Amino acid sequence: MISMGFLMGSGFLVPAFFEQQKAIHDKFFRVVELGKQSFDEAMKEVQETIAQIPRPDMHWIVTHVEHAIRVGGENCVGFGSDFNGVESTPAEVDSCAAYPGIVDLLYDNGLNARQVEKVCWGNFKRVFSECVH
Repeated sequence: MISMGFLMGSGFLVPAFFEQQKAIHDKFFRVVELGKQSFDEAMKEVQETIAQIPRPDMHWIVTHVEHAIRVGGENCVGFGSDFNGVESTPAEVDSCAAYPGIVDLLYDNGLNARQVEKVCWGNFKRVFSECVH
């Protein structure tokens, strides 16, 4: 099994960011449900408000990867992201162009070459191969 998803989403990486984001979303649902704002108006406000929350440091990605390895082992985490619909990413992570810097951080924080290879592509390759056969 691979743990994947919005590895780059600030709310998935940082508990405090998640709590702030959740409060904003809760307000969104209340105002739309009560008819105080249209969906589009409320969503615009959500996006503007979340953009005001300071973006976490990109080291949180490494913390997340290391946690997944501790919990499930190095064979269960795959490095990936879908930036479409993600409201916030860590500082300096605006696209996949940030990936080489994240790889450097993985090495800098003690992951070895085998682990980095698994996280970056090896685990996905293994799982995809198993699905095809």
